[in-house]
Amino acid sequence: MSIENNKKRRRGPTPDPSSKRNKRVSVYFSDNEYEKLIKIVGNKKYASDHMRRLALGSRSQRITIPELNRQAYSELARAAANLNQIARSLNAGDEISVEHLEDALRCFRMALIGASAG
Repeated sequence: MSIENNKKRRRGPTPDPSSKRNKRVSVYFSDNEYEKLIKIVGNKKYASDHMRRLALGSRSQRITIPELNRQAYSELARAAANLNQIARSLNAGDEISVEHLEDALRCFRMALIGASAG
């Protein structure tokens, strides 16, 4: 196996070096100020994005994924992971019963159309 094959794969285009965030500004808040900030943004992981938008006057808004879509993505991801484990086993030379494979494919198909596999 070559060294290039061991490198971690990157998805998508190479980011523009001029847009890389490599400068840090630390800000301290009192307990009351911090609680107020978290109430405004709704979740502490979005606090830096909110502060950046306020400071720089950016109009961009974070995208909120509807809960129904999150649930669908989650269910589909589980079904895809199960299918991936079967493919990995088959590629490794393991034997898998036809019934097990049919069941996994049925579950995956049902997850795709949004129906219950039970």
